[in-house]
Amino acid sequence: MALVGGIAIDLPTPVGSRPDATPNRGDRRIVKFVETALGWGWAIWTSPYTIVDSETNPQDRSLWTCRKCIVLVGKGPPAPEPVIMTIPEIILAKYPEAAVEW
Repeated sequence: MALVGGIAIDLPTPVGSRPDATPNRGDRRIVKFVETALGWGWAIWTSPYTIVDSETNPQDRSLWTCRKCIVLVGKGPPAPEPVIMTIPEIILAKYPEAAVEW
């Protein structure tokens, strides 16, 4: 039982074995293949929330609704190169999805 905003909500208890938190070799994830200023890269995380960014393109309101993404633009060496980007939802929807080995 949890109290949310003064309302009691009955939360279900998880049943069964807990999934392994670390993926094994061969696990696959669906990610977006996006274009960046540094070339194409894998968007390995996309925010579950949207933000309004009027600086993205001040003339076109349809591009103001955006998502934050972490894009892997280089695998290294010496280390992977992640870049945090703000991408309009309309443009993000046009990029292809692909399964990658994790």
